[in-house]
Amino acid sequence: MANKHMPDNINDYVISATSSVTAVGGNAVQTCAAARANIIGVSEHPVYRCKPLHPDEEKPLPLYCCRVPFINETQEGPERLLQLAVPALREAVANAKLTVDMLAFGKLFVALPEPDNTMASWGLEQGFCPSLCQRVGIYPIQSRVKFGGHTSVFELLADAFKALEQDDCEFCIVGGVDSFLFTHRLTELDKNWFLRSKKNIDGFIPGEAASFIVIEKSHTAEGRGAHALARIDGLGVSNEPNTATSGRKSSGVGLTNAIHQASANRGHQFKTVYSDLNGESYRAFEWGLAQVRAMDYLNPAFKLLHPAESYGDVGTATGALLLTLATHDLQPKEHYPYTPKSVMLFSASHHGGTRVAASLSSIG
Repeated sequence: MANKHMPDNINDYVISATSSVTAVGGNAVQTCAAARANIIGVSEHPVYRCKPLHPDEEKPLPLYCCRVPFINETQEGPERLLQLAVPALREAVANAKLTVDMLAFGKLFVALPEPDNTMASWGLEQGFCPSLCQRVGIYPIQSRVKFGGHTSVFELLADAFKALEQDDCEFCIVGGVDSFLFTHRLTELDKNWFLRSKKNIDGFIPGEAASFIVIEKSHTAEGRGAHALARIDGLGVSNEPNTATSGRKSSGVGLTNAIHQASANRGHQFKTVYSDLNGESYRAFEWGLAQVRAMDYLNPAFKLLHPAESYGDVGTATGALLLTLATHDLQPKEHYPYTPKSVMLFSASHHGGTRVAASLSSIG
């Protein structure tokens, strides 16, 4: 199956920098090391409590979450998202060795959480990127945002490849920032039985994070002394008809098609798979269906990783974090027994129908 989402010269595009801020790490190196070591960043929320099954008879239930330590637990509004995104974007720019005079030749793509009734009044579409760029000191860069769920960064990645293919820019910074720890979001999630608690085992642990990667042509990165870290050599986007809010189990069709697109024409099977599985049975069932149908692309002893167990469900930051973790996994390491040559990633939108898969390979 041809992959219509990838340009013909995809093999020339590389990841030259990564970054992250999560509950288990203040930068990409810390987050990747923590996830690899299975460090769990779950703690009881100091303020918020979930409603019990019988509010008149029982006490409120503790909420367990993954909170970034340096952000005040009561911080609300767009400022919380900015406090997550600023250090992550600053790290990506520094790691890519981008100087101020280079910024006019790049583009910034940022995935943001789907606005609810409260967030709609924050003006994120017009105000977030200018505020973010001003604080980081990269204001000349062109920017755009996309609202969505887990797949948003992968969808922006397709836009970034298109911009690079058309020579609209020399590099693209692609990432996402999200937090489920706003009071209004927690209240709505608890009301609709999405949060994991003593009353609901089929839910997810809410988290927050920001993560960015830099995508560009290999010779552009080498020209300024940056290192090509990994190559994205497959990207597939499809649609699932039975969404999580439809009341029906997933058909697995969308995720299967995305994996086929991302893995077509591969000469080997994947031994490592990074997923966005977060503890919800809907996602686990969907992956079970897709896994059986995609076994031609998977080594029989493949390793399935679900890093949300370390830092919680981080919404629109999921895609960039999966790319960051996979990129670091592909780097040669001393005293580490196995370094894969390629990895597969897959993601499903938070409660929508978009399904995405991608494949990364090491440089050289």
